[in-house]
Amino acid sequence: MAEEKIKIKGVDVESKSEYYYQTPEYKPSQRAQLVIKNTWERYTEMRNNRDINHRWFGKRRDGTYRTLLDYINICEKRWNSDGIPRTNLEEWQASVFKPETRNKIIAILSAVAQQRPGMKFKGVENSDFLREQILDDLYTWSENKDNGDEMAIYTMLDALIHGTAVRYEGYEDSKKVIQELEPGEDGYNLYDLKFKEKTIINKKVLTKEVRLQDFYFGSLFTRHMDEQPDCVWRKLMRIKDFKSEFSGWGGAKYVLPGGDLTDETYFASFTSEEIREVDSELVEVIRYYNKESDQFVILANGVWVNPLGDKVCPLPFSHKELPFFSVVFEPFSSDFPYGKAAPDKYLNEQDAINALYNMMLDQTYVSIHKPLVTGDEDALDDVELVPGKVNYIGADVANIQELQISPPSNAAFSMLNILHQSLQESSVDATQQGQAGEDRTATATRIAAAAAARTFGLFIQFVFHGWKRKAKLRVSNILQFLTLPDQIEKVLGDDGEEQFKEAFGSFKLETQLMNGKTGNRIIEMVDKETLEEKFANRLTERAELEPKGIEKLYILPEFIRNFEWDVTPIPDSTIKETPDVEQALALQFQQQVLSLYPDLSNREAMFDELLRVFKKDPSQFKLQLGQSMIPGMGQPTQGQGGMANQIVQRQTGGRKLGGELSLNQLSPR
Repeated sequence: MAEEKIKIKGVDVESKSEYYYQTPEYKPSQRAQLVIKNTWERYTEMRNNRDINHRWFGKRRDGTYRTLLDYINICEKRWNSDGIPRTNLEEWQASVFKPETRNKIIAILSAVAQQRPGMKFKGVENSDFLREQILDDLYTWSENKDNGDEMAIYTMLDALIHGTAVRYEGYEDSKKVIQELEPGEDGYNLYDLKFKEKTIINKKVLTKEVRLQDFYFGSLFTRHMDEQPDCVWRKLMRIKDFKSEFSGWGGAKYVLPGGDLTDETYFASFTSEEIREVDSELVEVIRYYNKESDQFVILANGVWVNPLGDKVCPLPFSHKELPFFSVVFEPFSSDFPYGKAAPDKYLNEQDAINALYNMMLDQTYVSIHKPLVTGDEDALDDVELVPGKVNYIGADVANIQELQISPPSNAAFSMLNILHQSLQESSVDATQQGQAGEDRTATATRIAAAAAARTFGLFIQFVFHGWKRKAKLRVSNILQFLTLPDQIEKVLGDDGEEQFKEAFGSFKLETQLMNGKTGNRIIEMVDKETLEEKFANRLTERAELEPKGIEKLYILPEFIRNFEWDVTPIPDSTIKETPDVEQALALQFQQQVLSLYPDLSNREAMFDELLRVFKKDPSQFKLQLGQSMIPGMGQPTQGQGGMANQIVQRQTGGRKLGGELSLNQLSPR
């Protein structure tokens, strides 16, 4: 192939962007051209397989099966209350979309997505409480940093709307070199400032949303993400955003916007046609992941962005899995990776409700504004039917009559109720949505909400399956990337030569401490020398931190890197009790523990937990050293029991954990 056909700038074009003149010529080797060609061909094969008409996606009105893009489009329209439009309407006719689908989806989401799924880590062969606790803490810390609750809600919403939600689980970092001031013996000398160079590495494990239409499964004959051989994540970006995000890759400097690529250029063969429109600023980024051959290739408008010399970059994760997980709403088949969407499930009822509802509105309008009929063609000329208007007609008034049209009949309302009932059988009813029914009590509403959660237990199980894979990928990334130093200090040794000192990061989160109290646990990864120093000083440090509710753990990175672990979802962890129920259950639990196991109860820890549940400031309630308890405080008070039980029974439909309990009855008799 001639060299000039390989050059992006080898073809003259009339209109060129500023990037055209700033971008160097791209001269890929024969090996690079082969990688580009093979990657694009594999992506094209995946795209063609995805765009086949699949019977699982249902039929169009012409009887042909839909493609995935058709399916996504029709589901998004129903979710957005934008269904089949009524055509050839008069101005007075109704064109209303009754948002039943949207209301049902929001009701389902409210029932199952109160908080993100919880995970429990455990050793594969032998249990190790400390290592398991550290993994749980690091996972929780990373989820809090990455807004995990919000991501969980939108992932479930995406699965409801499209049937399938795909998410990327990865890692990002950025480096920044700073000059840190060093004080002298007398503080800072403004005329003789000394600096110490420090490199800060901002590291983050994160979850990213992936549009379903931009993700391509390597195989459409397996439902499990961990059984997929390869996949492609396609993304369209503006050239400015691309240059910012991919600046760290060597090949990014050769990428041009789509408007600068003509059909005659070599790289036009490896970009989609819509990218090459005139004045287009778009870049088509193709990320190709192959776990069987351990390959990771990035193409951007035909340029191989991430070569390692002439070699293909391996998957950058130690787990060597595809860095994605998925959640489905309902399965289509046991061997199909896509799931059935809620708008598709409610499609027929929704369209029938819309049609009947609009016809009833039209009939109601006509029955109110009845048409006038007459046998005289000149009788109703220039008549304005507005209140208070006097009209003169050139005919006998008796010849003008109203056409009697009845309003919607009971049969129409009955049919509308039948359609609503059919829709509720596939989703949630009014009480489960929180609307007042015949029984307006909070108990009835809560029982209905619990029934809704059980109804969609299958969906929750699919969520747990997806989150289990997410937790495995995330913790593996934590062990790979966050156990490395995040600060590098350049210092001068005794001989004046430059030396580098590494420093690890620390992780802080609010949790239950080892002593049973609630406080802040800080996990610091250190080197062996620092660990020995901290161990020798552990008693002094513990005495200083415990009164402040702080617990520190010092570990070597290898302490958790070499630990074989597994993860399981915590049942019912997506459901959150209301504050009054949580408080009542906490009171009942403490009564039972104090009654059954008074000799084993940690009263101070239980008191701290009660203050947390009631959201009270411990400093305002806990006795300080030297204070004495007021006589009679803490003694049982007769005749005031049962408050917690009443709350529990009122809110939980009669559920009861034990006998009578008073707010004052917190000590064993």
